[in-house]
Amino acid sequence: LKIWDIGGEKELLKTFLDASQFFNENFTFTPIGNNIMFDIIFLYSRSVYYGLINTPLWKILHEKPFIDLKPIAVMMNKMDFKGYDWIIRRYGKMKHKGHEIPGLYVDKRYDEIIEYIKDEYECTLKFMKDVLNKMIEVEQVEIKEEKEEEIEKRKQEKKKKKK
Repeated sequence: LKIWDIGGEKELLKTFLDASQFFNENFTFTPIGNNIMFDIIFLYSRSVYYGLINTPLWKILHEKPFIDLKPIAVMMNKMDFKGYDWIIRRYGKMKHKGHEIPGLYVDKRYDEIIEYIKDEYECTLKFMKDVLNKMIEVEQVEIKEEKEEEIEKRKQEKKKKKK
């Protein structure tokens, strides 16, 4: 969806809300992203402004699933909020930051906005895959350690039975 092709912000929001059903009972997707709470609250506030939804924000934030990668990136940044976004950005070639997008829109630099969205998607996807792979590695180590502990425990029990 491109706001410059669809006829304005209200139509863009309406099209998005109809397709995703995110603010309704029968949502069809789970938003995932860095600082996704900002995006959800922004979409919500603009949708309320145009009279497109009337669900209370607390209900959406407490009942709808979403995955925010920000806390993971902050932890990977040694618990430092300053510069945490670099942890995700390093997975790609992003030329712009999110706060620059409104200026690009005003300047009608639409190709750069599309490039930013694609780059952000790629960075986020690569970051998620890396985090998931690291979690799987940790889980495998934990399983191996549990098995080793269980084997050692059985050995000790056998020794006790022999005595």
